[in-house]
Amino acid sequence: MVSLTLSKHYRFDKHKLFRMLPKTLDQLQLLKKMYTDIKYDFWSHPSQVDVNVVVLVAPEYQEDFMKLLNEHSIDFEIVVNNIQELIEEERESSLRNIELEFNWDNYQPLEKIYNWLENLPLQYPTVTLIEGGRSYEDRSILGVKVSFKKENEKRAVWIDSLIHAREWITGATSTFILNEILTSTNPAVRKTVENFDWYILPVLNPDGYVFTQKTHRLWRKNRRPHSEYTDERCIGVDLNRNWGYMWNNQTKEACRSEFPGKEEFSEIETSSLAQYLRGLEDNIKIAISLHSFSQFILFPYAYTTEHIDNYEETREIAEAAAKTIYEQPDHSVYIAGAVSESDIGLIRGTSSDWFKAVLGVPIVFAFELRPSENSKTGFLLPAEEIKPTAKEFMASLITILEKYNNITTNY
Repeated sequence: MVSLTLSKHYRFDKHKLFRMLPKTLDQLQLLKKMYTDIKYDFWSHPSQVDVNVVVLVAPEYQEDFMKLLNEHSIDFEIVVNNIQELIEEERESSLRNIELEFNWDNYQPLEKIYNWLENLPLQYPTVTLIEGGRSYEDRSILGVKVSFKKENEKRAVWIDSLIHAREWITGATSTFILNEILTSTNPAVRKTVENFDWYILPVLNPDGYVFTQKTHRLWRKNRRPHSEYTDERCIGVDLNRNWGYMWNNQTKEACRSEFPGKEEFSEIETSSLAQYLRGLEDNIKIAISLHSFSQFILFPYAYTTEHIDNYEETREIAEAAAKTIYEQPDHSVYIAGAVSESDIGLIRGTSSDWFKAVLGVPIVFAFELRPSENSKTGFLLPAEEIKPTAKEFMASLITILEKYNNITTNY
């Protein structure tokens, strides 16, 4: 039996989710300054004028926060009055279904995800269990390789998720995709997926993910402590700022959720993953990292506005994938573009930049899945949206593979 018993449950009672719209550069600069204050949990980056910014604020800071916004005439609205209510709804749904077999009607705990992965080789001869690395708390970073035929060895697709612990929809989506690769009876899907090898690792940050399920639902980083800090918020490193390409300690404060570590590859999760990936250097042709939220299809670079060598090809594929998603039943709108050209702005030490610049992967994407940046749920996407999110991503994945075959003749 899988247990979700909480030993020390961090609660978010009366935490409010604010949405703000900076309309001037002065207003944007104020939000950027507030972004560096650990009192506020920014769910989106204040990077551009006329782009919404979402932030979670604890009760003790709300009065001063709203006063500051009013003093600078920044438009805002409270989109969620009590974020704890959303967390409770999510938790109650998980507890009601805890005894069910592995499924995509609810978010699954790490134990069930790993049990499911471990059983796949027993059911499918095309599946091999792999360990991509280890975590600080000595958990395996478990995944699978799916290989339908030997000649696919140098035509591999890499998919990873949950490098940020609170982005639960990403892990649910990657496991759904794995299941589709193995079980879909759609002839178009079978024809496409069986012409590639697959490496799928659903949980790159297992320590953080367990922590979100048992203690702190909105935790982002890994769980390695820093000896000079005692504040709980100062534990961990943002694993998607710790990769060894154009790494820079822009955020020196360890208590920040985007703390990149004291040096590149300082974390066992990223260093062990990189070591594993170097063994696949000539094999991976497409690498996709799943994130949430905002509905973007992003590609390198993140650290600079300089274009990658195959910018036009990559953009063409990304735009085709976004078009495919829009053509699905829910007509979800995804925006395609380079990370540095998006609302996120410039960031360093990302896995996507490392995949492209160091490993030399031709086609690299970071998908920001549902919900949209105008959502009222953010990282707390209801479980009933798992399947719609995963299905539209699956459709876009087939488009990516087909476009890759058609236009990347040099790889």
